This record gives sequence, C-alpha cells and structure tokens, in this order.
Amino acid sequence: MKKKRTIHAKDSMLRKIRYELRTLLVREANKRILSKVKEIGDLRRSDGFSYEKHYELYDQEIKLRKLLEVSICVCPVCRDREKDHIFNPINKTWYCEKCFEILNDWPTKSFFFICLEFEYCFFYSIL
Repeated sequence: MKKKRTIHAKDSMLRKIRYELRTLLVREANKRILSKVKEIGDLRRSDGFSYEKHYELYDQEIKLRKLLEVSICVCPVCRDREKDHIFNPINKTWYCEKCFEILNDWPTKSFFFICLEFEYCFFYSIL
C-alpha cells in the first residue's frame, strides 16, 4: 500500500471476531517463535553444536518476530490487538489509532527515532 489506510469495524460482533482472529494468529506466531527459541537452546546444550544451524534458527526466529511486528494483528508500540489499526506507508507497519496520532505529533509531544539499518523502533516520550 502506498498511502495511509484505516481499518474500522463498527459492528461489535465484527470487532469481537477480528479480536479473536488476531489473538489466534498472535498465539500461533508466539508458539512458532518459542519453538525456535527452544531449538536454539537444545542446540546449545547438545554436543554437536553448529554455528551455521544456530544462526539459521536465530534468523528464522527474528523473521517471525518481524512479521508479527509489522502485521495488522498487533500494534508494535503498545501491543494492542483490540482497536482499529492504521497503516503507516513510511515504515510499512500497522499502528493502533492512538499510537499513530502520537507518532504523527512527534515534533510537539515526543521524540520518535527509527533506525532503519537495524529495523528497530525506539519511542521516547517527553510528556
């Protein structure tokens, strides 16, 4: 998407279904992340430790975490799954409406720093 987009659900039943689907997807992603973490731990404790296998598993874990962070399922700032989300085309991430407004008001209310090289997002509030 090339422009800001908001997903609104007005009906309470649709909001509940959306929340349950998001929760289901987040749980599945967390299960897969946890399984990668356990595999890395088992590999470290094993006698046949391999750096290549370790980095491969670690890379898969990081990719899963990044996919979850940029998905519409969860806001990367406040971790909210219940509210409506807005797509930010600058960093290709979905935010809840409250966090999106805070990020858009950053010159007056807060300082927002994105390090694109490492793809981490740091948020410091001056309020």
